Amino acid sequence: MTTKTYNILWTALLVLCCYIGSSQVSELDNNSFFSADYLGWDNNTTFDLNVKHEGDRNINWHTSNLPRMRLTNTGLLGLGITTPQNCFHIHNAVGAGINLTTNGTGSGAGDGMTLSLDNVSLHFRLREDMPMRWSTQNLERMTLTNIGWLGLNITNPVALLNFEDGAVVFNGTTGANPDYNAAGTRMMWIPEQGAFHMGMA
Repeated sequence: MTTKTYNILWTALLVLCCYIGSSQVSELDNNSFFSADYLGWDNNTTFDLNVKHEGDRNINWHTSNLPRMRLTNTGLLGLGITTPQNCFHIHNAVGAGINLTTNGTGSGAGDGMTLSLDNVSLHFRLREDMPMRWSTQNLERMTLTNIGWLGLNITNPVALLNFEDGAVVFNGTTGANPDYNAAGTRMMWIPEQGAFHMGMA
């Protein structure tokens, strides 16, 4: 079989698959053929769906005639931005975020975990009654419980701040007496004095 014959057969097969799979294709002049409600294959097709641009160009997605997502020719993916600066870049004029939910947490506005950034601050918010855990080398190193207790090298802290099996270093020579005059019992480290202050006020 010659290369020309192979190309003709492959093109005919592709057109046939488009027809059987009820896909929609828009040509450069915006004329479509085999019109349907989506671009892709239905369950009558056993082929993988490949979206590709063989030229050195971006791939763009639009809704309501506005650009929503771009995969650049260098492999960077942007949501809400056409010039992504990293592998995955989310942009929104007033606030951008990511929600993580499961069937167990539910998927509503008050469920799961949210990482968000607005024009004022960065928010890392767990909305569920469960702890946050941080690990390195596949070992848990820090735990923030559901009631706000922080543990280092301990998974179940028993106080507001709980260290387990490790030294604590306070280093530095700057730092005056904190301007803290509320009544109560306290302990403070004052670097300029090289001393702990403990007592009641």
